Amino acid sequence: VLSASHHRAYDSGLWAIHPESLEIVTKPNGPSMEDLGIALRNLEHLENLPHRDALKWAWKNVTADWGDKNTN
Repeated sequence: VLSASHHRAYDSGLWAIHPESLEIVTKPNGPSMEDLGIALRNLEHLENLPHRDALKWAWKNVTADWGDKNTN
């Protein structure tokens, strides 16, 4: 579950979750994880992971304006 501020930052495209590695990635030239108050680097520790198809959809949409960096 995300806090309201983390959810807004996610919806604004400031960070995303890589669908394969579950790594949290911030927008290039955007705020850092520290700036956003994100302490964990990935979601591997979660018992119940988000659905991979949802992560793929979100990754494609959130990172569309990021260019080629971090979008593999």
